[in-house]
Amino acid sequence: MATSFLDLQGNPISEEQVLGSGGSALVLIQDNVAVKIPLRCPWSNTYEVQANTQKLRHEQDSYLTKCQPSLQLQLLWCLEITRTLSFIHDRCVLVADIASQNFLLDSDLSIKLCDISEASILPLGSDMKTVDDHGFNAQIDIGLLGTVMYEIVTGEKLRVDLFKDNSPTDGRAHWPKREFLLKTTDLWLGCSI
Repeated sequence: MATSFLDLQGNPISEEQVLGSGGSALVLIQDNVAVKIPLRCPWSNTYEVQANTQKLRHEQDSYLTKCQPSLQLQLLWCLEITRTLSFIHDRCVLVADIASQNFLLDSDLSIKLCDISEASILPLGSDMKTVDDHGFNAQIDIGLLGTVMYEIVTGEKLRVDLFKDNSPTDGRAHWPKREFLLKTTDLWLGCSI
């Protein structure tokens, strides 16, 4: 049965897909993954949808700056996201879009990955140490995981431009050289980051 909610493309959302809703957002199950989207109904105008989108972005951007999780919770989150990535890589999938906005917290503050729409599904048995999909590889996934860990520990976003040094005709991802990355040796969990 359809609800009064619409997805990002304006299509009706079924009751079976809805995990929860609030004043400005909706959490859906899509392909066995929880996805949080701005609230949109048939009667919503463009301004309301944009406002809900902005609220969702603000929520994502401000949680770690407002709430300094304990060291124990930071470690738990870093372990959870590392285990999740390991599980995904074991199934021969490259995520490619690992960022804090693609992780959700449930009611007991466990962290869950969502929105892997940029992922590459590789043939089972692929050697994850050598696979390459337009420059994306397991090492880039791990590097991007480090940026999320950095944000967990510091509360600050760390952006890494994988296309910064490309020529105009090179659309491949490249991990920046170490000298262009922040030093993390003095941070809690810095060696892992």
